[in-house]
Amino acid sequence: MRFLTFWKYLGLLWMVLLAHHSLSAKHLVGGDFTYRCLGEDPNGDNLYEVTMTVYRDCQLDANGNPNTPFDDTVRIAIYDNANLLLVETLAIPLTDSSFLELTSADTCVPPPTNLCYIEGNYISTVALPDNPNGYTLAWGRCCRNATIQNIIDPVDQGMVLSAYIPSTDLCNSSPSFNNALPTYICLNDSFQFDHSALDPDGDSLVYRLTVPFTAGSPNDVVPIPIPPYDTVTWAPGFSTDVMLPGNPPLTIDPMTGQLIVLPEQLGQYVFSVSVFEYRNGVFIGEVKRDIQINVIDCPINFPPEIEFPDTLTRNDTLLFRRGQETCFEFQITDNNGLGAPIDSISINFEGMLFDPPFGATFTLDSAQSPATATLCWTPPCELDQLPDDQMIIQAIDNNDCPGPNITSDTLTILVIEADPPPPQLQCVQRIAPDSVEIRWEPIQENDRPGFLNYTLFRITDNFPLLVQVITDVELDSTRVQIPANLPDSLVCFQMVTTKICGNQVTGGPSTSVCITEDSISMCRVTVDTTSDGILVEWEPTGIGTTYTILRSDQISGPFSTVGESFGASFLDTTAETSSQTYCYRISSQNGCGDPIESSSHCSILMEIEQNGSNGTQLNWSPYFGWEQGVSAYEIWSFPPDGAPTLVDEVGGSTFEYFDETDREPQAGLFCYRIRAISNPGGCAEDSWSNEACVAFEPQIFAPNAFTPNNDGINDFFEVKGDFFETYSIQIFNRWGQKIFESQNISDPWDGRDQGSNRASPQGVYMFRIEATGLNGETASLSGSVTLIR
Repeated sequence: MRFLTFWKYLGLLWMVLLAHHSLSAKHLVGGDFTYRCLGEDPNGDNLYEVTMTVYRDCQLDANGNPNTPFDDTVRIAIYDNANLLLVETLAIPLTDSSFLELTSADTCVPPPTNLCYIEGNYISTVALPDNPNGYTLAWGRCCRNATIQNIIDPVDQGMVLSAYIPSTDLCNSSPSFNNALPTYICLNDSFQFDHSALDPDGDSLVYRLTVPFTAGSPNDVVPIPIPPYDTVTWAPGFSTDVMLPGNPPLTIDPMTGQLIVLPEQLGQYVFSVSVFEYRNGVFIGEVKRDIQINVIDCPINFPPEIEFPDTLTRNDTLLFRRGQETCFEFQITDNNGLGAPIDSISINFEGMLFDPPFGATFTLDSAQSPATATLCWTPPCELDQLPDDQMIIQAIDNNDCPGPNITSDTLTILVIEADPPPPQLQCVQRIAPDSVEIRWEPIQENDRPGFLNYTLFRITDNFPLLVQVITDVELDSTRVQIPANLPDSLVCFQMVTTKICGNQVTGGPSTSVCITEDSISMCRVTVDTTSDGILVEWEPTGIGTTYTILRSDQISGPFSTVGESFGASFLDTTAETSSQTYCYRISSQNGCGDPIESSSHCSILMEIEQNGSNGTQLNWSPYFGWEQGVSAYEIWSFPPDGAPTLVDEVGGSTFEYFDETDREPQAGLFCYRIRAISNPGGCAEDSWSNEACVAFEPQIFAPNAFTPNNDGINDFFEVKGDFFETYSIQIFNRWGQKIFESQNISDPWDGRDQGSNRASPQGVYMFRIEATGLNGETASLSGSVTLIR
């Protein structure tokens, strides 16, 4: 043992020196120790191949090389298991190192860009003398990452890797882990991982989560780990039972080595997995792996969603009628969040109703979300119920990894009595005073099995009166007699379908259809001053009808299309309402598909001009189109700053009006509209013309003399005027000096010099007046006025 003692002390000295000269490696992330028995060497010693694997973070320089590389050589301490005394130190050079391929239990999640590991392997052969107690191999290094969350002061704690060799008589080889541990797992995603090991000797293995060993500090980088080793200290909230928080927390199956956790907290965590060897029920060895793992926030591929028809919910019942096709639509969506790619989706239906001879079908209108899946089935008439009344619908996200992401639901199938649909009545047309033709759309091909007949009824006083039984399923029209001169509103019909499907059944009635319109009733055309367009209104002829609006500047045409409407009105904003009148017609089709059209209606165009100094002349075109005629025209005034007022009313055959109403001083702008009043009997009571305005020319009147003697009679030189926006006056004496000016017509001259406030002497004075009207024209007046005292 003298030889071993020499090497023991030499190794201790070497390790102490190395501790003082090595850099602190603050990026250790794990590792393990394994060995393989190679038998005896020629000297009778026991040969073991020792492999130590160390993992560390990457901290790269500008050239992509590690800033803090692995130690070129490590020194392994070898202890006697009986007394834990140091037997030997083994120097092992770095065999190889490489960047570690980062993996996760979920192979579909790419590694984080800020995560990088390097693996270093130290492999050597050691010859150990026979020892029934066996040996323990140990190596220590500081330090761990400062970002580890589940231990206290991680940057001050190192790592110890150790392996237990039993009696050399056994020539035991340690178990080796089958898989490299994933370096990252996903938050809130179930993590299950096979952490089992393979024992070359076939020994029994037991797995357990254990507390990581620690040794060294930033000031003692390469310590001499002496068993029993110190363990890391858990941070508050962590323990041997909760090394990694989750629901469930981190656990391992002792028999299979299966690691399980559903992590609930982001971060970096450290723990150890120990594998205990048993041979014939007796403990013989232990290998321990030190592990650092990262919980990251991973993108989630949400499963597709199935939106059921309004009448259904999940796990509901689908009702099908014998002999009738019934279809259900399911909306399939697959939303993976903003910016996520659109997934490829598919649909699958499973159940007996899709097998021969039942023959249900399903289709998908798109291979990408959103999509509509349509299920259709016509149960045979002789079918009471399916032997298996369950059906499964599956929405499948084909882009999920590693396999499809499937959402399923089970629905119950119920087959009930047939309810044959009626033919769709289209229209009723009078072809003679006592005869009508009725048209309908025959029932669909898939509703015809078992067809017996159509029955036609005429509705009289809300009571169905049998008219005809029709046995030809393809017939789409018939003619029947009705009482002569029966009003159109009382000529209405319904139909039902009768079929034999298991039993003879008659379905519900069709919608009631009455004699269709043969024309469109136009109500009015009227100028809409809000939009400066013409509003056209008519009575609707049916639901869902499309109307074409035709326009002409002549009552006799030609007419051209200006728009379409699905309602009973149209606003023509292209009309120039102040320059011409417009005539309109409405065209469409009735329920039988025949073209129908309205009569023409023409708008009112009103024109205005000033007549004399104080009058307005109005002329307008007659309203054309009301069959009942125009009873009167109203003349309405629209002051710029006031409420509209009725000026007068004239007869329905009068198309002009002269207005000489007293004007407000300085008003100048006068606007009017004409309102046509309809005689009773139509669907509209009035129609308005355009609004037309006239701006009067400005008018100015000035006296030729005044007497400013304060007797109350003609004391001021007062100018009178109407219809102007701006006004100014200047007065000059006989030497051309300006003695008065004003911009207010209500400010008369009192005969005094405006500058000195002295009374001007009797005499003749010159004045100049200018005024601008609302029409933009300027009126000027120059002259003289005599001041008499």
